[in-house]
Amino acid sequence: MRDLSKPFRLAVFAVLNGNTGGIPVYDEKRLVSATDNTFILLSTQQQSPIDENDCTWVSKLSIDIEVYNKTGSEVSKDTIDDVSNTILGLLIPTVGVSPVASGGIQFTYAYAESILSRNVSLSETESVLQKVIRFVVTGVQQS
Repeated sequence: MRDLSKPFRLAVFAVLNGNTGGIPVYDEKRLVSATDNTFILLSTQQQSPIDENDCTWVSKLSIDIEVYNKTGSEVSKDTIDDVSNTILGLLIPTVGVSPVASGGIQFTYAYAESILSRNVSLSETESVLQKVIRFVVTGVQQS
């Protein structure tokens, strides 16, 4: 098995960056300014082998795509739901097909394995809504 984490993360970033309606996309870690009320963060990644033979490595790859929305005292999930649908429309425009690509590596069988929403209260007047999308593909690399 080869580590496909970096090419997979960069390919996901390339699809999302600049295509999410002005919502910034950050790769793993970023000092978030006070004006970034809504943003996307590429987070936890996992990879496990599916098959290996003498000419290819095949792995299941996942990345958590986190959507954050800092709100006032009134909380609505509408913003994170809309951003989530935008992300999924970009990453999986048709069933199982994804434009995620990287030189020499094929990413196929794309799907959203899970979607989780949660609310973190910062104070009586401020909350952060979070949605975590676990995006999964099969990665095939020629030896």
